[in-house]
Amino acid sequence: MAVEISGQADGADLRRFLMELSNAEEQYEQIRNVPLSVGLLEYALIAPIMVSIAMTPRQTPESPRAPACDYCYPPLVEAAGRCLYISQEALSWQDARNYCHSLQVQTTTADLITFQSCNDFTILAGYLGFNVPSDTSYWVGAHTEFTSNNWRWLNGEPLSTGVPFWDHRQGHDKGEDCAAMESGSYFRLADHDCLEPRLFICASPLIPAYKSEIEVKDFLCPDETLQIGTGCYYFSTYHSNWNAAEERCRSKFHHHQGQLFSPASCDEFVHIAHHLEVTEDKKDRWVGAIDVTGNHEWYWESGDLIPGGPPFWATSEPNHKSDHARDQGAYMSASKRFYLEDDSTSHQLDYICKVSPFE
Repeated sequence: MAVEISGQADGADLRRFLMELSNAEEQYEQIRNVPLSVGLLEYALIAPIMVSIAMTPRQTPESPRAPACDYCYPPLVEAAGRCLYISQEALSWQDARNYCHSLQVQTTTADLITFQSCNDFTILAGYLGFNVPSDTSYWVGAHTEFTSNNWRWLNGEPLSTGVPFWDHRQGHDKGEDCAAMESGSYFRLADHDCLEPRLFICASPLIPAYKSEIEVKDFLCPDETLQIGTGCYYFSTYHSNWNAAEERCRSKFHHHQGQLFSPASCDEFVHIAHHLEVTEDKKDRWVGAIDVTGNHEWYWESGDLIPGGPPFWATSEPNHKSDHARDQGAYMSASKRFYLEDDSTSHQLDYICKVSPFE
């Protein structure tokens, strides 16, 4: 192949020529290696494909690394969506934390487990319920700071008592400044003396694979409702049985898809529970939870299944004995820090409606 380069060719022309020459050599090697058994017609058909392959830019080996939550270094194992070490030896809270630190491998670090969200906590509680012995207690990365009952996670984030992490009876005992997950309360948190030896759970940092940005739009709630977070809610001022409360939510706000409060997420449930506590609402209130068969098959009125235990139910709830369909409903209990309890749907209580905003 003859190629002529003028004396006025610049550096870009020379680089272009060298690239074309390299591609031509690769095409020649592909053609030279065509088996002799391939005839001219067959070769005419496959030659464009071979040239296309030769001309395809080679991919660099730089591919995105798998996120840290997709794999774990021993002795940590992947469980409940995280890298965990569940101990078999009981230690004090500080000794347990030191042991977690000793598990560092390469650039990964480990510490007593903390929770970035209600969902993280719920998933681990469910995992422990299936995979550890009953009557167990595990130190986690939460302790008081500066003053009694001023609870914080290890990263310094505040940790409020009550919904969704704590047993409703726990978090207020002086001299008990470290937190543990207790099997006897659906693995919700309880406070203990930090020097007591207990089992513990270490975790490596949770690194999400993807982050999505949620666009928050301005909206207007209907009259008589309150905006809490990104939702609109109506809090009744009179008692009703469960079925009548559901009908009143639908009829009063029929233009806004009104229904008894059925949270779309754990976080939405937490927002309402905290609102009731902050406003010192002392009323038990019906929500849109019903046992659809009488066999402890609980669903929100929105159609979503309600799991037992965290994050919704109070300890030892639900505990009704009725075996009739839709005979038992659930309410947010003021005495249980607004975790759910169940009762006969004929009982008279205030209630909460969830309402769609103006579009």
